[in-house]
Amino acid sequence: MADENTNGPVKVTVNLSREAYDAVKKLAEDTGSTFTTALHKAISTEQFLRQKVQNDATILVQEKDKTLKEVVLR
Repeated sequence: MADENTNGPVKVTVNLSREAYDAVKKLAEDTGSTFTTALHKAISTEQFLRQKVQNDATILVQEKDKTLKEVVLR
């Protein structure tokens, strides 16, 4: 049996809702990146935010008028 490269990319097939597909496609267009890169960034961002929340952090967004709103992950 050959050794698997655990650090290389893994090709996957996923089923996305049209809404999720459109969101990732727009992220890719807005950032000038590929669909794959945009999806990777979205997953990495989700993972980062969830780790922070699991460590009792609060995620806040400051609005234009300087008010703060908490981001609640579902």
